Amino acid sequence: MGVSGIFGGLAGMVNGALTLGAMTAAYPWQKLYAGDPRWPVAVLLGQVLVAVVVGGLYVWWPAATEAARLRIGGGDPVVEPFVAVHPAVGDLEQ
Repeated sequence: MGVSGIFGGLAGMVNGALTLGAMTAAYPWQKLYAGDPRWPVAVLLGQVLVAVVVGGLYVWWPAATEAARLRIGGGDPVVEPFVAVHPAVGDLEQ
């Protein structure tokens, strides 16, 4: 097997991987469209809606429960601003 055979095999491997990847990404959407042309749009909108809700909860939940988690952990839920207590900035209350 010469160098051209190795390059041909690698090119075939890359071509097959790209083809399989494209088919894997497109096949479910093609089957949804074949059943009802509105389904892919509904699925896409549903995925976006769920992503927005989950992202919002991911941001909201830690902020809403921060005081309780600090109390349970023994911390002070009312923390001074970073600038007022950071040693590199100095004490701004003077």
